[in-house]
Amino acid sequence: MLKTNIQLFASPENGGYANYLNTAAVDPTSMANTSNVGAGYTDGSGNPITGALSNLTAEMKEFYSQYLIKDVGPNLIHAQFLETEKLPRNHGRTIEWRKWTNFSKKTTPLTEGVTPEPSKISANPIRAELAQFGDWSLLTDLVQLQTVDNTLVEFTEKHSENAKLTLDTITREKMIAGAPEFAYAGNADSVEEMSSAITPNDVARLTAYLRQNNAPTFDGSYVMIIHPFIAYDLMTNQNWIDVVKYSDSTKIFNGEIGKLYGIRFVESTESKVNKAPIIATGTAVDGGAAVVEVSGAYDSTNHKISVAANTFTADDATALADVTLYLGHKSGDDIIVEELTVSAIDATNQKITVSDPTNTPAKGDIIFAEGSAMGKDYFTCLVLGKGAGRKVDIDGNTAEMIVKPIGSAGSTDALNQRGSVGWKVNAYTAAITNENYIYKYYCTSALDGAKAND
Repeated sequence: MLKTNIQLFASPENGGYANYLNTAAVDPTSMANTSNVGAGYTDGSGNPITGALSNLTAEMKEFYSQYLIKDVGPNLIHAQFLETEKLPRNHGRTIEWRKWTNFSKKTTPLTEGVTPEPSKISANPIRAELAQFGDWSLLTDLVQLQTVDNTLVEFTEKHSENAKLTLDTITREKMIAGAPEFAYAGNADSVEEMSSAITPNDVARLTAYLRQNNAPTFDGSYVMIIHPFIAYDLMTNQNWIDVVKYSDSTKIFNGEIGKLYGIRFVESTESKVNKAPIIATGTAVDGGAAVVEVSGAYDSTNHKISVAANTFTADDATALADVTLYLGHKSGDDIIVEELTVSAIDATNQKITVSDPTNTPAKGDIIFAEGSAMGKDYFTCLVLGKGAGRKVDIDGNTAEMIVKPIGSAGSTDALNQRGSVGWKVNAYTAAITNENYIYKYYCTSALDGAKAND
């Protein structure tokens, strides 16, 4: 195979970039370009400059570090609603708060001359452990020589984005784990029974729950973090108030889009998406299905439910052995959901053997796995008041970009071939410290195809 370097728009006489595609790095099977494409530096005579990272000055390092901090800070959607706390240096990595119980009301009148027993109060400790996070990438001398783009800038931007998403996800998961209270969309009692998107009635209900707990507000309103698909479901409501209609007199949160019934909504693609488990991959489905349909009448003699031909593969049958399946039985305009007791899945005959369900399966009913809303994706939205939780780092330690110039490794890099770019957060955690001020709200959406964001 002929291997050449095709030079495109090179202008070495101008002392700029030498832009080219290295065709020697094209995979002969897939024809995919496996090389790095970025910026190759030249001097005024068109000669390549080796080890571009080796010329990195202290000022440039400071610039890239500040770039990371500037980009990460404002984009932590979840963390902006938590109180900030600093753990002093040299105090370990565990932080503890105490949550005091309330005194009970004393409605019984005092007896004349009799001193009542003293009331007792207790404190429950809440602990959180800080951890270190980071990532890095290798930059070789040839990458610096052969790439069309400014590799250092590109790597810095990508690592900055990675740091932002990493810390936001850590914060989100800590908030979800620390919120014991939850509510489902509509009248559902479980995720599996859920079939409705968010409604204004649900919004008013969540406001009432937080008010009942005396949760403080953010300038008179609570806050709910929602996915763009949930925003779509809300913004068509006639009572929706767009953020531009009240932003003049209110501090606007990053990502805020509007409010409804006492809750201000903040949109983020990092609002938790729970993908429906795939239960069938046979040729009767297109690329995998989270829901399969009952294809015929229930065989009550042999306790078998039939599905469409070629729906389940042998691998599917094996994988579903330890998975709880549900039947969604159509009854008029309603769907009644019940858990199935499955004893076997016959991939040869496409039948599921079950104990007799309460509702007789019928053609057109659906079968789906636990952890989905009738086979659909669902969303975990967080609604909270002020003071629900805290984000913690070690005092004086923030995110930093770390750039190692080519040749800085000494004898471990004898030919000056390797440098690196990475980010690090020395210590960080988040915790819910008042569980009465936060709710998890589960719902589906009218839109399908939300991207996973674990």
